[in-house]
Amino acid sequence: MSYALNTALSGLWREKWVNFLCTFTIAAGLLIMSMALLAVFNVQKVMERMPDRFSVLVFLKDGMNERPDTLIKKMQALEGIKSVRFISSQEALKELRAALEDPDLVLGELEGNPLPSSLELRLERDAVADQSVRLIAQKAGEFEEVDDVHYASSVLRVIQSLQLYAKGAGLAIIIILGIAVLFVSYSTVKLLLYRKQDEIDTLKYLGATKGFIRAPFLLEGAFMGTLAGMMALAGLGLLYATMHMEIGSSLPILAAMEAPLALLPALPAAGLAIGVTGAHMAVGKIRF
Repeated sequence: MSYALNTALSGLWREKWVNFLCTFTIAAGLLIMSMALLAVFNVQKVMERMPDRFSVLVFLKDGMNERPDTLIKKMQALEGIKSVRFISSQEALKELRAALEDPDLVLGELEGNPLPSSLELRLERDAVADQSVRLIAQKAGEFEEVDDVHYASSVLRVIQSLQLYAKGAGLAIIIILGIAVLFVSYSTVKLLLYRKQDEIDTLKYLGATKGFIRAPFLLEGAFMGTLAGMMALAGLGLLYATMHMEIGSSLPILAAMEAPLALLPALPAAGLAIGVTGAHMAVGKIRF
């Protein structure tokens, strides 16, 4: 073991520029992979909260300004309904004024209140799907007190599209980059094998075992992979801090991004796995 360790360290130093280039390339790949994973993680977090903000608006017929408790109970009995909130026409107008930047310019000459009273239906998370929402809207529209039912179908399509493609796209990026980084590690160790071919042949003639010859190369792959993982972790930490302190003030969505703590040990571990796997694939070319 001491021979393998000393040989690996001396090999890393003798071929330091090649090894540094390999380490830097693996670190860059791991950094991009971790950024893709970070994006998928945060998209998933947003997706988990979006159904809570989705609602169906049920507009009541004219003259229904009092709270319709009977209708509310009927709505609450529908499958998939989480809560029902009554919004009077006066409250709707007040919310509209609060939402407008210059309400007097838009509503200044408005006579009376043209807004109807309505019910806001909040749905269970499992019910925020195209077919479920359509069925809820259809059933809600069948009550005689209801004039019209509206929901943001475009928002619903965005929610479903993100849920469908976010994980798949992130996973595809991670797999492609993982294969590319593994190939870099494999190519570097294979290059070192060619440079040490005479030394390897001498060890074979002296009766060295497979493990004795291959161990230094596996250790070199492990060192390079682990160092690359630590470099990627440092780069990710710097990028995360920059997003929060520098860019976050102008782009709040970046400041709101979260980083899973599991990335702290995962990046060095992933680098170690990639380095050892690439080296193992390369030293497998040694014939006895």
